[in-house]
Amino acid sequence: GLTKMAELPRSDPACCSSVKMCWTWDEVIQALNSTNEPIERCYQALFFAKTTAPSPEAFVRLLTQRLEFEKSVLMRHEICYVLGQSSESSAVSLLRSVMHSDLEDEVTRHEAAEALAALDAQGLTDDLERYTSCRDALPLLADTCILALEGLTQSEGGDARVCGCQHGEKVAGGRFVSKDPAKGDPKATAADIPQLEAVLLDESAALYTRYESMFTLRDLAAGAEATAGCGGASVSLARALEKDESSACLRHEVAFVLGQLEDEMNTADCLVACLGDLEEHNVVRHEAAIALGTMGGNPVAKPALIKFLSDPEPMVHESCAAALSTMAYWKKWEDEENRILGQS
Repeated sequence: GLTKMAELPRSDPACCSSVKMCWTWDEVIQALNSTNEPIERCYQALFFAKTTAPSPEAFVRLLTQRLEFEKSVLMRHEICYVLGQSSESSAVSLLRSVMHSDLEDEVTRHEAAEALAALDAQGLTDDLERYTSCRDALPLLADTCILALEGLTQSEGGDARVCGCQHGEKVAGGRFVSKDPAKGDPKATAADIPQLEAVLLDESAALYTRYESMFTLRDLAAGAEATAGCGGASVSLARALEKDESSACLRHEVAFVLGQLEDEMNTADCLVACLGDLEEHNVVRHEAAIALGTMGGNPVAKPALIKFLSDPEPMVHESCAAALSTMAYWKKWEDEENRILGQS
């Protein structure tokens, strides 16, 4: 059990809940069929559903049933995310109906679009093109579809994945196994950071081009290059989160990337400010909260999450609860690891 849990990336929402270390399928069913469980417990159960399910069909069926009565935008959009991770084509019909439903919150529709891209759904281009000209009414969804279409054009394999949170796990050497919405430049060095930041901050540049700069900066900040003068790359990313006014989709991705990097010293203050910005889009504040959940060693992170547990926006205060549970999980894990090492 301990070894399996240790392999979870720190940004994985499976780390949330009241510090429950592992789940059975029956426990997942009980949590996700209940209307009375705390949001943190349902959130964690959701991310253990696939690994504990006896079959892909049972997994998709359980999440479909949860969507039938789930009212939380946080949970609805996370269900779409998990279905996108599932590789199950049986989820495509449900995700397509969510993406096109005017009754859904735009955040959920955006996540359904990302999930369809992750599943490489047949006929995806037609779905995406319906919203590329809708930035005035649905800016988050429109930008998601624009990125996915560009991804189809740019990727050798026709991959339309539009969010690094699709398999966003950091591996040895600071690299990521995420299939990102744009590829970082592997030849970039510390000398390129000012120009990369300039492109990322250029609101007149194509969104996909700005994403390329974003992921190049992330890779510079995370890799071995960070010890060779690239530590400023994370500062550049934080500056984009602070200054951009053009795209909530871009800012939410920046916040996610900062959570991947876990650069507590250089970025926690920026994420706290983002979380506390009442004018910011809820999806960006959500990602800022989840990113802060990976920064338990920073003195400003936990107090900020506690403060915004009382935020009037449900997606924000629910995300803070999940992030605090992430901190609690990793604290318990580290304590257990230290106990085992102390016995060896």
